Amino acid sequence: MGKPVFLWLDDLRNPYLGVHLKRSVLDEFEVRWVRTFDEFGAYFEVHPLPAFLSFDHDLGEESLSGLDCLKHLTAKCMDDGSSSEFPEVAFHTANPVGKEALRAVYSSFLKVADR
Repeated sequence: MGKPVFLWLDDLRNPYLGVHLKRSVLDEFEVRWVRTFDEFGAYFEVHPLPAFLSFDHDLGEESLSGLDCLKHLTAKCMDDGSSSEFPEVAFHTANPVGKEALRAVYSSFLKVADR
């Protein structure tokens, strides 16, 4: 069995450079990088939930935000009954308002999912 998956959502910051993720994370996890809402959704069409997720909020002008991604995934997990398997998350966005919005949605999800 391979390493657990760490899904990194960010349009600009490259997780493989070792600047954004510690070397220990890069060694411990198989890091997968998705850059847009569409790539995020496509990932979950063919892969199970990862072990860990890290969200950027602002994904460029052409894309929906990381907040939209989180809302989409939490709704999907509630609908298909996989909310108990929801991965650990982090919010690495530099947008303080976006970070608080991400935290609020995640906190609400945890309460509704009874976790």
